[in-house]
Amino acid sequence: MSFIVLLGQSTYNQILLIGRITLFFISILKSFPRKIIETYQIVLQMFFIGAKTISIIVLSAIFIGSVLSIQGHYILNMFGADDQLGQLVALSVLRELGPVMTALLFIGRAGGSVTSEIGIMRLTDQINALKSMQVSIQRYIMFPRLVAIIVSLPLLTMLFNAFAIIGAYGISTVSLKLDPGMFLISINTYVSLWDDVAAGLFKTLFFGIIIATIALYYGINATKSSTGVAHASTKTVVYSSISILLCDYILTSMLMRLW
Repeated sequence: MSFIVLLGQSTYNQILLIGRITLFFISILKSFPRKIIETYQIVLQMFFIGAKTISIIVLSAIFIGSVLSIQGHYILNMFGADDQLGQLVALSVLRELGPVMTALLFIGRAGGSVTSEIGIMRLTDQINALKSMQVSIQRYIMFPRLVAIIVSLPLLTMLFNAFAIIGAYGISTVSLKLDPGMFLISINTYVSLWDDVAAGLFKTLFFGIIIATIALYYGINATKSSTGVAHASTKTVVYSSISILLCDYILTSMLMRLW
């Protein structure tokens, strides 16, 4: 009986949390910037959040594409279908691995950083200082970071997709000694711009909203202590990762009907 009570209480608390985060996201959307300095903040955050994440995205993409090429060749070779390796790699990366891996890497690099930054601003009373000067926190701090994450994630996903396929192409032609022409022809024949490329990028819009909202929510609600900021960053990484995987399952189930 106690287990049922605990399960019900836990479910109730999670529903309340989702409701609070949703209302928090709506409050940020209402604070559309009206000054040039706030637009500048968006560009600045895109640099810190997006541009500084490029290196880890590119390196991870090359290695993941290379491993996928080796594993794919091992499986396809059993059925004498080596010429379909390009199709296997491209569809796997464009539909699933690209959006999901980029989002997970982005959470570790930028999501926790955003939460820590805002948590430290709260800890050092910078938030209260801005409020005392009648500066809108949602407009000056929250909205630029929200837009920066939503815009940066699809761009980083495109980079991941490109370099993952390049890495797979390099391994398949240099190490596996496959015909480079067949690799490219299989991609050109079976990969669709709308069904595969656009569908994968479509997922990243939802991923970006989830990551940004959770990171900002736990940052602004972090306990005013070093331990509180650390716990908030941990919650951001954990809850964002779980939410991304759940969202990917839902979106993939919907998009599979179109594929």
